[in-house]
Amino acid sequence: SRIEEERSRQQQARTRERQRLESQEAQMRASIAAAGLRFIQNNDGTFTDRNSGKRWVLLDSTAALNGCLDFESAKRYVNQLETGGYKDWRMPFVSELATLYKTGPFLTGGSAPWYWSSEVLVKGYHKKALVVTSTPEPGFTRIQKDPGECGAVRAVRP
Repeated sequence: SRIEEERSRQQQARTRERQRLESQEAQMRASIAAAGLRFIQNNDGTFTDRNSGKRWVLLDSTAALNGCLDFESAKRYVNQLETGGYKDWRMPFVSELATLYKTGPFLTGGSAPWYWSSEVLVKGYHKKALVVTSTPEPGFTRIQKDPGECGAVRAVRP
């Protein structure tokens, strides 16, 4: 019947999504392991950077949602996030993102080319958000993006 077919399609979609998330998590765990002793895998959807002591979500928003977010949507996403038993996630500062992507050994394997920071510049009527690329490189240039662009966020706490 139609109802059974629809249930089957929904179940297949849930299975594909679960497999996609498991694959994304495995890629990130491999990336964390490749960085040697720098990162601790907490086995609760988070990892800790030994250099900074900060706890980060394992999956960035692109991996978790299979899509990108504008700046305001990224803020809402982080504010509603419950991962690893924590609800006090926040958007990182540029300097915090730089510890992951611009200080070796680098975090690699993120699913996004760049990440929103919590920092916004206002020039007259124009707002620009500061972002950090996920390109592993020592040193970096401050990059500004229009808040309406589609990007990703990797939440941090505390």
